[in-house]
Amino acid sequence: ALFEEIVKKCRVDPTLVASTLEETRVSLRREGVPVENLNKKHLECTFKLLSLRKITKESIPQILSSLARKPREKVEKILDELGLKAMSMRELEGLVSGIVDNNIEMVREQGEKSHKKLMGVVMKEVRGKADGQLVSKLLQKEIKRLLRK
Repeated sequence: ALFEEIVKKCRVDPTLVASTLEETRVSLRREGVPVENLNKKHLECTFKLLSLRKITKESIPQILSSLARKPREKVEKILDELGLKAMSMRELEGLVSGIVDNNIEMVREQGEKSHKKLMGVVMKEVRGKADGQLVSKLLQKEIKRLLRK
């Protein structure tokens, strides 16, 4: 029913849809969020934004929580309020490059091993505005670039 529709319409990972419909909604309900206010349109719109890479999967619980509390609000307005619009590739590359440059000594000393620490720094900065896998790839690329200098 709803699960199949979302997966078909939005072309997103079926496992993510299933866990959102089952686990995330239950978890939000436990936190006192009125999840019964979430309708099909809220869910479809959220997953559509995910498929368009306008949001990250990590931001879905926050978005659904806000939509449940303000069911008449447009998803885009909620994203603005939460500051959760995904970063552009250019913004992300600039951020990653800046963080690597600011930690030049650590990168030179630790080489590839600096990836883990820097990943934490970048993810703390982007907070749900960029996909972790993408951040990791960009970070590896930047570290290798710096080490080649």
